[in-house]
Amino acid sequence: MSKKLLGLIAAAALWPSLASANIVANPSFELGFTSWSQSIFFIFNDGNTGSQSAATVCTGPQCVSTLNSGAFIEQALATTAGQSYDLSFFVTEGAGPTSELTVFWNGVKIADVLNPANNTYPGGWNQFTYTGLLATSAVTSLQVHGRQDPGGMAFDDFDVHASVAAIPEPSTWAMMILGFAGVGFMTYRRRKVAALAA
Repeated sequence: MSKKLLGLIAAAALWPSLASANIVANPSFELGFTSWSQSIFFIFNDGNTGSQSAATVCTGPQCVSTLNSGAFIEQALATTAGQSYDLSFFVTEGAGPTSELTVFWNGVKIADVLNPANNTYPGGWNQFTYTGLLATSAVTSLQVHGRQDPGGMAFDDFDVHASVAAIPEPSTWAMMILGFAGVGFMTYRRRKVAALAA
């Protein structure tokens, strides 16, 4: 079997284990609002995994309804055009209804959730995940809005990473390995025939 073919088989075997890195800078607000822009948010001295989170006490639908307006945190992410990304973050709330969060990806609203984590503070955090978010340029804006009438809402532990394709089934792996072996055998035969003809 050729060295190239062995290299391809090794790369294919490692492919599912390759994990992409989180592209959010300061994802847990441990450095305050470094790398983030904000409007009507403050640093809250309690977090999901660390000691801080980003919180708002904004009330009313105007807090969450419009891009670049109301109560929001935002970060410009370094992305690859054409690549899909997965987003996750945690939310806690210090009161009951009515509350709401909205998420804008690249200027488009991808989520509008009513009462996402009512009465979970202290100690409880709800995780939200959105997958297959397409980047269309080298910089993608992530903007998250929140409101809590009449309490507070906090956000923490943002994670954005490149989507990973589904791991193939064992039967698919077997077919791929047989295919690679077949290609290797054909290459070997051609070289042997060429050597005999010379």
